[in-house]
Amino acid sequence: MSMPEAGDVAAVLDSYNVIAAQQSAAKDAYDLAQEAVATLRPPVDAAILDAWDDIDNAYRHDDPASLRRKAREWGVTYSNDPAAPSSSSTSSSSTSPGGENPAP
Repeated sequence: MSMPEAGDVAAVLDSYNVIAAQQSAAKDAYDLAQEAVATLRPPVDAAILDAWDDIDNAYRHDDPASLRRKAREWGVTYSNDPAAPSSSSTSSSSTSPGGENPAP
């Protein structure tokens, strides 16, 4: 097998450098987007916690099964296993976003 010519290597290296620069720019854009989302999280998490607490408070006198059923209508779900992945896009955990333990 013969060695490639310098021109062939240079052409491949140039195309690699273009792709590497595009990838670096895409990574930087992704990092900036993640940072923007991180700044939005605290007020959104607080609003979610407020809604969760309001729902729990509204149904606090119901038996636990009824509370869970009624809370599901508002998107609040409960799981016995905090490690279980959520089956929907709503919050699913054995504790509320603020760490309090919801009704059983």
